[in-house]
Amino acid sequence: MLLILVVATSSVNVSFSQMFHPFQDSTSSLFGFKNKAGDVMIKPQFIHAFEQQYRHLLFGVTDSGWIAINHKGEYLFTAYTYDNGPDYFSNGLMRITQNNLIGYANKKGIIVIQPIYAYAEPFKKGMAIVSQVPRHIEHDPKKYYRDTYDVINKRGRIVWGKHDKYNLLRETPKK
Repeated sequence: MLLILVVATSSVNVSFSQMFHPFQDSTSSLFGFKNKAGDVMIKPQFIHAFEQQYRHLLFGVTDSGWIAINHKGEYLFTAYTYDNGPDYFSNGLMRITQNNLIGYANKKGIIVIQPIYAYAEPFKKGMAIVSQVPRHIEHDPKKYYRDTYDVINKRGRIVWGKHDKYNLLRETPKK
């Protein structure tokens, strides 16, 4: 009789952001990232650093704002600033900025909707309210909310166009 013994091993998929932790350099007062062993993995270069537990992203503040970097310290995008930090992920996407326009990136750091909007809300139920009309151009609040908003899906396609924002919040567009 042949007895086969199978040994199960659990493989833990640990992301680099869980292994990298921000630290502040005592000489320059700038922030960088170290691994769990205490080795400097990304040299101090940020005004502040954010320990966000996203699989492929780390965040640091530069003169340009909150930027997302990968585990090699390579720039990925500038995050939209919300509540004194980088924007939150909503439906798997976060807002990003480039040249004062807003787009969206996923948790892997990939820009999935290019920054083309002057105004963009977080995604909810797979859709987001966006506008290409800058807020500061319109001085009359009633005029601003008319015919300037679209609803896009997570691919950036318009699923419901040119509506009053108040009606968009009360009605549900068809997917």
